[in-house]
Parts: sequence; structure tokens; C-alpha cells
Amino acid sequence: PTMPENDNELGVLILAGGQSQRMGMDKALLPLDGRTFVECLVDQCCRLSRHVAISIGHGQQALRERFESCEPFRGVIWVEDEHQEKGPLAGIEAGLKALEPACRYAFVTGCDVPILKPELVEELYRIAKRQDSQAVTPVDGQRTFGMTAVYRTDSWQAASELIQQNSLRVSSLAEQLSATKVELADLRKFDPELVSFLNINHPQEYRDFLTSQDYEIEASVNEQLGTDQS
Repeated sequence: PTMPENDNELGVLILAGGQSQRMGMDKALLPLDGRTFVECLVDQCCRLSRHVAISIGHGQQALRERFESCEPFRGVIWVEDEHQEKGPLAGIEAGLKALEPACRYAFVTGCDVPILKPELVEELYRIAKRQDSQAVTPVDGQRTFGMTAVYRTDSWQAASELIQQNSLRVSSLAEQLSATKVELADLRKFDPELVSFLNINHPQEYRDFLTSQDYEIEASVNEQLGTDQS
């Protein structure tokens, strides 16, 4: 066989290997309307693609053990970073490598992005296919959104090279791949509030997010989070 039969399908990679130090608890497990962030995200991603991978940190099996036998996680590919303490780039490397046999492109997102707009994901994928890009990354001024981007799955090799050089910024991958850049402002027609870019790192950001969505914070979680140190 020359090309995988699902070559034209987009995979999705969820990065869940972070330490969540600023939050005080695993961000993937933050509650949202009776479910956790990662459950909400996997549900949305499984509607976008049959090929969903979750990359976890080296030796971090708790998330996998908790969810792998639940719906809709049954079809999910779990991958573990090959490197310790190499950040999201190691998750991107492992996840793209795992998805490469099934699909030519993958959309990458973090586990702290509870709401994804499928229209945004589809637009980035359309651009990638139209331009035959190695990567499509949203940009805003000097800022590159390499963790809300589409990559060709064989880009894991470029990520490997950067990790070997200890060049660990995700934006370095976009530079290495000469990514097609898309202005953030131009993506508002697909995601008016840019919710797909909202990553939640601090307790206050989580509280603000819940308020914006008209949800209450659970008392036990509020206690666990304590006060925002940022």
C-alpha cells in the first residue's frame, strides 16, 4: 500500500502531559457542567475525526487508567511522551507519530481548552490541504499559536530534531516547518469569541471561564484550587 486509505482525513491530538502546577490540580480533570474538561474535549474531537490521540507525560498513567474504558474514549489512541521534562513539543512529537499511519494531518489542542469550534478546525485543515502546507498556525502579532494548529503528521520528525537540540518552544516547530500563518482576526468568522484559543492555566482564569459560560464552581473544587497565585 502506498498511502493510508484515510489519507484525506484529519486526526486530532490532545496534549495532556502538563504538570498543571499553576492550577493546583490536573487541568484535564477540571469540572465543567458535570463532566471533566478532557471528557468534554474528547466528545467534541470524536465528532471531528475517527482518529483522536491523547498524549500524556512520561510515566503519567493516571488519566489513561481513569478514562480509557469509558465512552467516548474507547477509540482513542493513548501515547506517552518518550522524553521527560521536554514540555508540549514532546507530546506533539509522540502524538503526530502515533497518528501518522492513519492520517496525513492532525489538529493539535491542549486539554485545558474545554470548547472547540469545529468550523475553526475545519478551516485550518482546508488551508493546509489547499496549500499543501507542513503546518498551519494562527498568529497574532509576534505570537504564534502552535498549540491550536494543524500539522502534517510526518512533522514529528522535525519535532524530534528540535528536542535533540533542546529547542523546546512549540513556535520553533512552526518556524522549522515554514508554516502557513493565518491571522487570528481572520479566524473570528469561524470562532467569533476565539474560545478555541482559551487555555486555562490559573484558578482565576477557570473561575472567569465558568462565569462567562453561566456555570457555578463546585465548592470542593473551589477549595482545592485555593487562591490564585498569579
